[in-house]
Amino acid sequence: MENEFQHVHMDKGVCVELHWQLLGKASPIHGTFPTATKTVVVADRHLIRTLGDDDLFIYLCAHGARHTWSRLKWLADIGGILDRKSDSEMLVLFRLAEAKGAGNCAAQAMLLCKRLFDTSVPDELIASFRSKYQLRLLERAAMALMAGAGEDVELEDQKFGSTRVALSQFLLGTGYRFWIAQLRMLLSTAHDVELVPLPRRFYFLYPVIRVPLWVFRRLKSFGKSPGISHSPLLKRL
Repeated sequence: MENEFQHVHMDKGVCVELHWQLLGKASPIHGTFPTATKTVVVADRHLIRTLGDDDLFIYLCAHGARHTWSRLKWLADIGGILDRKSDSEMLVLFRLAEAKGAGNCAAQAMLLCKRLFDTSVPDELIASFRSKYQLRLLERAAMALMAGAGEDVELEDQKFGSTRVALSQFLLGTGYRFWIAQLRMLLSTAHDVELVPLPRRFYFLYPVIRVPLWVFRRLKSFGKSPGISHSPLLKRL
């Protein structure tokens, strides 16, 4: 839970999802981000500061890819952006994402938009993407979770759904810093902390007990993500 957490009212079931940053430490995006913002008008009178167009595309690709596009609306948003771009503009957009470290995320999004929406992504880009085994794996992984067996249930309720997502994350970025951050996140989760609460001085043990805890949780929940009890901090909502 590096950038968000959910709190649920224990009586009413009301859920509040708090975000304190755009993406976690294991994000493939590197360098200064965002680089540009813009102001939009909402309801004819409210001024809202948001991401610039290019940064919005990069962020949406990184966010959707991180969740393996478990919400079709996320991919539809990408398709809507691409539909307004010429072939040359799409190529520039991909190069910008690539320069920021999110090239694989953008490539996965473009491949899925082409497959599912028949978006007019340039043939040269599609051919380039499908020539790379890593990107073919990412496309198949997303399609399996979006349109495979059990696609009509939440990702966490699919057998080993969250596990498949976690493993696919390693394909999204490049460089040892990204892979180390991803490995750290994989080896220590909030589920483990809840199941076996340890004093902070013993937190280094979580990576050691990660595998047996994972096996225990999956056996207990028949392969599904067991979820985590939500904090009572916002119980009075």
